[in-house]
Amino acid sequence: MKRFLRGLALFVVMGLIFGLVGTLGMGSAFASSDTYVFKLAIEMPERHPYWMGATKFNELLQEKTGGRVKIDIYPSGQLGTQKDTAEAVAMGALEFSLVSGAVLERYDPRAEVVQLPFVFRDLDHAHKTMFGDFGKKMGSWFEAKGIMVPSFLLNGPKHVTSTMEIGSPADMKGIKLRTQQAPTMIEFGKALGCVVSPMPYGEVYTALQLNTVDAEVQCVANVLFDKHYEVAKNMNDVTLFVYLEPLLMSKKVYDGLPKDIQEAILECAVEAADWQWNYYRSNMHETFIPELTKLGVKFNAGDAAEWKKALEDAGYYNKFEQHKPLMDEIAEVK
Repeated sequence: MKRFLRGLALFVVMGLIFGLVGTLGMGSAFASSDTYVFKLAIEMPERHPYWMGATKFNELLQEKTGGRVKIDIYPSGQLGTQKDTAEAVAMGALEFSLVSGAVLERYDPRAEVVQLPFVFRDLDHAHKTMFGDFGKKMGSWFEAKGIMVPSFLLNGPKHVTSTMEIGSPADMKGIKLRTQQAPTMIEFGKALGCVVSPMPYGEVYTALQLNTVDAEVQCVANVLFDKHYEVAKNMNDVTLFVYLEPLLMSKKVYDGLPKDIQEAILECAVEAADWQWNYYRSNMHETFIPELTKLGVKFNAGDAAEWKKALEDAGYYNKFEQHKPLMDEIAEVK
C-alpha cells in the first residue's frame, strides 16, 4: 500500500509539472531552437534565501544568454515535495529543483558526508569546500542517476528549534524530534535519546502546533519565512549542521542543449550560488535573527564541544565510518 501511495503521489506531481502553463517539461525546453523556458521548483516561499538565489540565477542566465533562456520559478512546493521534484529532475520531466542536501543521500550514500554534524568548522569552511574541488567532485556523483548538481546554495546553519528550552544535549533525551527522512538526521536524534519522527518538511508546522513533535533541527531562515516561530519559541544557538541546498538539473535536458547554453548554465549556477551564500550570511545576522527575536524567539546558549562529545560518546560517527576518507578530505580544506 505504501508503495502504491508513493507512486500515486509521484503521478500527481508529474501531472502538475506537465499541466502547468501550457507546455512544460521537455516540451518547454525544446519548443524552439533559439529560446528555452525552464522550470525550477522550490519548497520555500518567495523572498526566502532559496528563492532569492533562484531569482539571481534566472537574472544572470537571461543576461548571459541575451534572453535566450528564461527560468520560471515555482515556490512554496507548487510542484511537489523535494523528493518528488528530485525524481522528476532525474526522469527529465523537470529541468531544475532546489532541494535539501539530505535528499541526495538516496541517490548516492556518499552525500551523507556533508550532512554530518560538525563536519564543517564554520560557514567559511563550508563555502571553501563546496566551491572548490570537493564540491565539483560531489556534484558529479549523481549523473548516473540522471541528476547534475552545478552548484550548492546555502540551506543554512541548523539549530535545535523547540517548544521548550534546550541548552545541552542532555535536554534532548525523551523529546519527540522531527527529523528529515535521511539516515544522518535519524541517527542524530537516536544518539541523543530522542523519540525520532521522520516526516516531510511541509508537515512540521502542524506537528509542532499539535505537539506531535516537540522539536526540529532547523535554520533561522526557515523558522522565519515559514513562521515556525508561531509554534516553537526556542532555538539553541549551537550550529550543529551546515546544510546545503543543491541546485539539481536534469542531465537529460542538459545533454540536449547547445554547448553555449550548457556553458552559460554552469557558469551562472556557480555565480548565483556564491551570491546567495553572501546574501544569506549577511541577512542572517542583520535581519533574520533580530526579526525572530522581535517575534519572541529565545536563543538558548549552548556549548558546541559538549554536543559533539555527546554524539561521539553515543557512537554516532561510528555509524558513518565508511565516510572517514571524505571527512578527512573536507577537514583538510583551509
